[in-house]
Amino acid sequence: DLSLAANAVDSAVSDLSLAANAVASALSNFSLASDDVASALSDFFLASDAVASAVWDLSLAANAVASAVWDLSLASNAVAAAVSDLSLAANAVDSALSDFLLASDAVASALSDFSLA
Repeated sequence: DLSLAANAVDSAVSDLSLAANAVASALSNFSLASDDVASALSDFFLASDAVASAVWDLSLAANAVASAVWDLSLASNAVAAAVSDLSLAANAVDSALSDFLLASDAVASALSDFSLA
């Protein structure tokens, strides 16, 4: 009976050892899976940082384009102002020529009157 009891204890210890090994294996597998999840999360955060950096660069480029468009608008306004000034100067020259022609006609008329007299 004692031998049978010892065999039963030995069998129970063996079963307990097998169960402990199964628990240790499950814990090891869980640890490996946790490492995989941590690695995947790290990769995700790195990709998120890369996307955020690309969006920032795109924002900077858009600001540069907007600034260039603004500068072009200012230059266009300066050209329009110069054209307006040139038009005013052309009108002043035209008016001066018109006044000169009127004065020239007056001189010619006076010379004609003097010649007739």
